[in-house]
Amino acid sequence: MKKLALVLVFAFVALPAFAQVGIFENSADWTLETVDNVKAAGSADFTNDIYTLEGNGDDIWGNADEGYFIYTTRTGSVSITALLSWLDPGANEWSKMIAMIREKGDAPGSKHFGGQLRGNNYGDQVNATWRTQEDGGSTSAQFFHPKADPADADVAVEATVEGIWVRVTRIAELNLFFCEWSEDGSNWTLGRVEEIEMADEVVVGLAVTNHINDETLAIGEFYNVEITAPPTLPSSGSRAFSQGSFQPGTEIAVSVTVLNPNQAAASTSIEDTVPTGWTVSDISDGGSESGGTVSWNVSVPFGNTTLTYKATAPAAPAAVNSWSGTIGDSNTGGSAVMTLTQEGPEGDQTFDQHADIIENIDNLGGEDFLGSAEYDTESDTYTLAGAGNDIWANADNFHFLYTAVSGDFNIEAKIIHDESERSTSTDAWIKGMLMGRQNLSAGSVNFGNRMRRDGQYSWQMRAAQDGASTSNGDNRVTFSTEGYPAEDYPRLRVERRGDDWSIFYKDELGDGSWVQVQETQSLVMQDPIYVGLAVTAHQLGSIQYTWFKNVTLEVLNPVSDWTLY
Repeated sequence: MKKLALVLVFAFVALPAFAQVGIFENSADWTLETVDNVKAAGSADFTNDIYTLEGNGDDIWGNADEGYFIYTTRTGSVSITALLSWLDPGANEWSKMIAMIREKGDAPGSKHFGGQLRGNNYGDQVNATWRTQEDGGSTSAQFFHPKADPADADVAVEATVEGIWVRVTRIAELNLFFCEWSEDGSNWTLGRVEEIEMADEVVVGLAVTNHINDETLAIGEFYNVEITAPPTLPSSGSRAFSQGSFQPGTEIAVSVTVLNPNQAAASTSIEDTVPTGWTVSDISDGGSESGGTVSWNVSVPFGNTTLTYKATAPAAPAAVNSWSGTIGDSNTGGSAVMTLTQEGPEGDQTFDQHADIIENIDNLGGEDFLGSAEYDTESDTYTLAGAGNDIWANADNFHFLYTAVSGDFNIEAKIIHDESERSTSTDAWIKGMLMGRQNLSAGSVNFGNRMRRDGQYSWQMRAAQDGASTSNGDNRVTFSTEGYPAEDYPRLRVERRGDDWSIFYKDELGDGSWVQVQETQSLVMQDPIYVGLAVTAHQLGSIQYTWFKNVTLEVLNPVSDWTLY
């Protein structure tokens, strides 16, 4: 008998020693961390005051980054400025060149914040990009697109300006990060502010990814790179509502938070205008109201200052009610719109109300794309119509049919997307969901099971108010490849047990048992929460119709079942 020898084969990737390039003494080639993704090594050159980076890798995104990064170490508050211009963005529209600040240089899943130029058409938009938790999900926000005719055309930055300036700043004492852009390097526009807690020591540098797992390299050039103390930054602010939707006569608490990121106090004028017909009361800090506009003139110290007032809806409000405001010369960010809450559909014995939960009416595509909810008693089917760009990132935009629930529960339904002509969304990422939410604001903590157009099924959640959304790319189930016809996907379930949340589907092609999909997640919500059905079109200016068949909501330990003696 022959003896079999067990041979172990190890794969090692030899990384060349990194010689200092300009002001950067370190590098990380995240594509070379995993043997499966080795395609082409990145590189950096510094000639004639220009940093030229070549980068491979699937993306700087998700839970772990792939790309080429050069960096140096700094402590405390810091700012990096650079003029970004593509030499060769490669074949993928989402190749990226980024000026960024990271907590760790060599960790692909590090917390970070940066300003990026997208590769499409040699740079057609500038985004802020960030990760708030190590190995957590990533988020981005677009804030610059070159002017074009038509306005939504993809136009290269180089067609209107010679590259684009990006400045990324950290104010360590406040855990705040700022991303600004400029066409000339002198006149700056604030694009995004995010709160991210990092260690005092961080790394600052430049990165490139080609966004394709192949052997090509995207090549970006960074001009006029400087790492300095933070510049004088503009005051900014955000608006928040005590709830996300309303009924006639509802009184809403409104807060306007003003951020002064500079050490010296700033004399600041703030205005906030309520929707037509709303009345204002209880203005804080000596503010006044005239013609529906609340005004303050205050000295704002370093950090955040919150101003408040109350606004009451009229007896016959519009379906969509928009706020506007300014802090100095800047527009107020945060919540800008509230929608009218409607009673649950006729004949519905499960859900009390429905509303469009949105951050801004523009994130639906306009007032023509408000959603709806209907219930057919004969077929026991809910039909939800939802617009919105997504249920994701820091704020959701969708239609929600819901009721208040306390305690553990199961919610079940068959979810089937209507593919008839009335559903105008063409996006693969339409979502029908069974969901629990802490509140009715766009940025609420939430957990749900999402089902896409192709039947891909997985969980997603947001663990903190206005925080990033997360999901798990592993072990998703796609019903269209499991043998289920699109018109008859299996029954789905979301379970809450204390702080534990799980999703399931019923194995209707097998033994009929319930099958858990992905791992149970821990998420804290305070009772009561809102539980119900959700739909987003994942495409601006579109509507998606989705059926929820044979819905059941079983509350296992409602507070009303307990009697105190």
